Amino acid sequence: MSAAVVSSALLVAVLLDSVTDPLVGQFSDNIRTRLGRRHPFMFAAIIPAALSFYFLWLPPERISDDNVFWYLLVCASATRFFITFYEIPSTALQAELTQDYNQRIQFASLRYFFGWFGGAGISMFALATIFADSTEFPNGLTNPAAYGEYALLGAALMIASMLISSLGTVRYVPHLVEDKSEPIATLGGILKNLWFALTDKVFAPLFGTALLFAMGLGVSVSLSLFFNTFFWEFTTAQMATLSLSFLVGAGIAPIAAPLATRGRFGKRRAAIVLAAIATLLIPLPVLLRLVGIMPENGSTALMLIIFIQLALAVGLGVAAEILVQAMVADVVEDNERRTGRRSAGVFFAARTFASKSTNGLGVLIGGLIVSAAGLEKGMSPEVATPDMISLLGELYVPVILAIYLVAIFLLTRFQITRARHAENLKALARNESD
Repeated sequence: MSAAVVSSALLVAVLLDSVTDPLVGQFSDNIRTRLGRRHPFMFAAIIPAALSFYFLWLPPERISDDNVFWYLLVCASATRFFITFYEIPSTALQAELTQDYNQRIQFASLRYFFGWFGGAGISMFALATIFADSTEFPNGLTNPAAYGEYALLGAALMIASMLISSLGTVRYVPHLVEDKSEPIATLGGILKNLWFALTDKVFAPLFGTALLFAMGLGVSVSLSLFFNTFFWEFTTAQMATLSLSFLVGAGIAPIAAPLATRGRFGKRRAAIVLAAIATLLIPLPVLLRLVGIMPENGSTALMLIIFIQLALAVGLGVAAEILVQAMVADVVEDNERRTGRRSAGVFFAARTFASKSTNGLGVLIGGLIVSAAGLEKGMSPEVATPDMISLLGELYVPVILAIYLVAIFLLTRFQITRARHAENLKALARNESD
């Protein structure tokens, strides 16, 4: 399938999924059970999410070209749909496990560390083993049989991680911060509360930032294989080595995020600084190559530079994301003070909705950049012309810079400081005592 067709299928799947995010968040805010508000959704999602992910990678052998598109669309939509039922309630727990300004950064740091460590770890492992180059398949990524092994490994890890997280946090249900307001009984009331939360002016800058961060990530991820293959001409083994940089970045992020907020720096200012540095690092090697001052392809120096650049860009970028997620948790009390209702599920769902919807748009933009550069599926680096490769970089650099710079500007509009959060907690405590 062409990059544009695949990108279109994934965009539709993401848009369909993003519609369910706010609804799942609202429903998890609204229900009351012995397992709390979040865990019934988390436990219910584990097996369906893993199964849909497994079948995503295993289309029927005799499926037609037209039906491959629909198979991809259905399986990708189902995978994202069921993951929503785990991810939204699980993320909302952050605002209920603690109300401490700094501890929320620590919790978000752990979540992002395991997320990125797991994602980068399975990528590195799969490239080095399951998709390893062989005599029959000089490029291991073209081995069809390998994807079945990858699907099984991924599904098993999904079940294990979701189950461990759910069982590990269910014991804290009696101690979670509670919503004292009455559950909303009507569909109209649910939709009204959902609308009020999604249009909250304090939350708006974080919503916009999430939209643009996800779009930028979608562009970068969708183009990473093309840059590694055509621009830098890395082998599969070298790509596996570069995956280590993501593990290094995953280790940098949970250290950088808390350190950046020490002293006078609150979450907002620290996130702006970290995101600005990461934004400059992301397109820097491509820009330097375009102006002719990067080492030649195949050199050890090039590998070392790209490795360090990826580690720092991922580490600082994820650190900024950690702080933004902790800022979303702080919105919950600010909104509760003004409305009398805790809507953690809705706010975290809104942020996830933003990420999913524009991540797919970013993937589509990446596909359009590939098509505009004249690169096609199955094309080898030897066939691609220097003009095609240069155009890939020339289109990528201004697009990615524009996306992230606007996101940073929106962060400057966020209003909740450490002092305002403390005032919100004091006001809520007084209301509860009254």
